[in-house]
Amino acid sequence: MTLSRELSLVCVGIALAMAQAPAFAHGSMAPQHGGRVLESNETLVELVAGPEGVSVYVTDDDGAPLAAGGYSAKLTIDAKGEKTEVPLADAGGNRFDAPAVTIPVGAETVVALISRVDGSRVFVTFPAP
Repeated sequence: MTLSRELSLVCVGIALAMAQAPAFAHGSMAPQHGGRVLESNETLVELVAGPEGVSVYVTDDDGAPLAAGGYSAKLTIDAKGEKTEVPLADAGGNRFDAPAVTIPVGAETVVALISRVDGSRVFVTFPAP
């Protein structure tokens, strides 16, 4: 086998390995509760807005639930420059709730989580749908 053929095979092997790598990088970004999912700092945040209020679910990037009790959390809703901050209450498991809160159409929503253990912060900005 010639050197150029060996080099070509190595390059093809590297390209194939790199093409498959992203598939294993993180857990599923598919919504588990009918909301919208975004990731920040290896934390997946699902925002679910409904007629009963807003719920937020948190998991690590492998899809394992993160205990809501380990965080303080708040929701900031920016509706055309008018900002409203709402505390998110621990609803058990990996869920936070803001009952009776609605997100207006066209509003940007920010979820802020602060770890009670080490103070690390996660901010996720959901653009207006």
